[in-house]
Amino acid sequence: MEFSIQAVTEGQTTTLRVAGEVDLATADELSQAAAAALAAGANALVIDLAAVTFLDSTGLAVLVALTNQSTADGVALTIRDPAPRVRNVIRITGLGQFLPLSPSE
Repeated sequence: MEFSIQAVTEGQTTTLRVAGEVDLATADELSQAAAAALAAGANALVIDLAAVTFLDSTGLAVLVALTNQSTADGVALTIRDPAPRVRNVIRITGLGQFLPLSPSE
């Protein structure tokens, strides 16, 4: 599966539907897509990880940075529906207590 990000905006909420591997080669694209959504005025950002097949430490670092930035900026961030492998990585690293995780709607 190739890496892709689909941005869907409804009102002031932007959902980034991420697919494929989030790693050293692609993590910056996720960071840039989130920055673009916030610059466009989103006051809520949802990162949908249901179709992510792999997440490495670089991808985790982006999620942590987005969590920190959204908290500082007063933006509601939700990391939605991580695939089981991705949820396991988040759990093993202990970041499940820190990241704003939500199951699928």
